[in-house]
Amino acid sequence: MTKKVTVSGQEEGAKLVIPTTRDQVPQAIEALKKQLAKLKGGEEESLSLDITTKSGGGTNIKNVSTVTEILEISASIHAREKAFNEEIKRFKLSSMNIKPFSEDGKSVKHWEKVLAKAINTIINAGKIKVLEDSIAGLSKHLDEETKLQNELSKIMGSASQYIE
Repeated sequence: MTKKVTVSGQEEGAKLVIPTTRDQVPQAIEALKKQLAKLKGGEEESLSLDITTKSGGGTNIKNVSTVTEILEISASIHAREKAFNEEIKRFKLSSMNIKPFSEDGKSVKHWEKVLAKAINTIINAGKIKVLEDSIAGLSKHLDEETKLQNELSKIMGSASQYIE
């Protein structure tokens, strides 16, 4: 028997399964992981917030704690990209193969994804912590076969990553 409850902040009509037996733990963990992914903005796990900007004296995004600071970084990157492109036009270099603007070797599109993930992380930090702790706690109750399957999936996922 499982209990179905609604949690504040949960999507309308969504069901949260609270396991009452060991067999229901994997299903509950999967449901929590889906909720966690939504709170993190649906961005890929591999998208790291451990990235430093040139603006603001070299700010590492993982250390930023306010949405305002993220917005300032975003505005700076976009303003510098716009100014860069205007300089290309001013010097009549539009027909040349000029390398596009980048910040720390990353494109503006990449920075937009990083900053969106950072905003979601800041806004949802409390909920994310609760879900991560819940997943960790429930994971202790997985049977050995399921733990092995999870570890093998993780290893295969890492092994199939592109080499940079």
